[in-house]
Parts: sequence; C-alpha cells; structure tokens
Amino acid sequence: TLADFGDVRLLFKHMYHPNLGSDIVLGGFARPAFGAIPPCAEMQARYHALVLAGKKELPADMDDRIRRDRDFEMKRFPKDSPRLSALTDYLFYMESMADLIGCSPKGEFLRKLKKSHPNIHKRVMFGPISAHAYRLRGEHGADFAAMEKYYGDLPFSRFFSKGPGAMFIKVHAMLLDIMQGLGYNLRGVSGEVHNRRGHTCA
Repeated sequence: TLADFGDVRLLFKHMYHPNLGSDIVLGGFARPAFGAIPPCAEMQARYHALVLAGKKELPADMDDRIRRDRDFEMKRFPKDSPRLSALTDYLFYMESMADLIGCSPKGEFLRKLKKSHPNIHKRVMFGPISAHAYRLRGEHGADFAAMEKYYGDLPFSRFFSKGPGAMFIKVHAMLLDIMQGLGYNLRGVSGEVHNRRGHTCA
C-alpha cells in the first residue's frame, strides 16, 4: 500500500501523508474536543492554498512533527484518542496551523496592533478565543474596517486589561520567558506555539 489514511494522526496536521506530500490532502479531519471543525478546516484550506501556490513548503522534518503532534494528542486525550483519531486540542491546533501560515496574532504584531487598533487589540487579548483573530494578518487576511465592526461587539475581561489583573499577566509572561530561556520546552505541539495572552503583554 502506497499510503494508509486510516489514522489521520499519521498525517501531517491530519492532512498530508509523508509519502505523498501535497499530491493528496485530507480536509476537515481535525476534530477539536472543544471548539468547532469549520475553523480548523479553514486553516487547513488556507495552508494548502499557500502550498499549492508555492508560497509555503511542507516541512522537511514532517515525520518528526507528526510524531510530536501524535504524542501530544494521545497524552492530551488518553481515553478518547484510541477511538477518535481526528480528535485534537482546538487552541494548540489553530495556533500551530497559524504558525505555518504566518497569521498568528502575537508578538510584535500585537504590540503594533495595540497602537493602531486598540479596540481590536483589547478584545483579542482579553476577549473570547475567536477564529477571526487569525484573519488579522497573513495571506487571506480581512480588512481592519470589517474587523473593527466585528470586534466592537465582542465582550472582554476588564479585570485582565488593567490593574492587578494586568500585572498578573505581565508577571506570567516574564516567567514564561525565563523558563524558555532556561531551556524548558513550552511548545506542546509542532510549530512555535506560545501563550498569546502571556507573551504579548510583557
């Protein structure tokens, strides 16, 4: 058999078989325990479009990444993983796909966003996790006028946006940076996965 698609955890990001690369791709086989399939499928489609356009390449260490992702998901969901091969963690999957695409709202981008669009920044940082945040940058991104309209209706936590709550977030970010500096692996899955709210408040 050239390729076995029976277990999507043997595919890179539940999409690409190492033996076939981008010739055949599965879409929609990332099923988050909490969250929804469509946002994950959208990220898959965005990444595959970039691969087909020659703007992104599949990683050379695909086998290693598949193994790391598989180990993470099996440990994350020890009871349900054996019977649900598509099961994954929503935030980690979305962030790892966003890193591949180049659309993760974090780091220097968020620091600039705080100055240029404070209303959006406040809700990305202290509001509910929304797939719209991955449309703020990168290929296939939406315009900020539309985002202002959408994010203006989202609630956000005022506790973490100022006062003691904001100080807690800053201290948390500093501790994460120190731990990474000491060599602790905080990634969780393949791709540069970070805690968005922590790393962007330092």
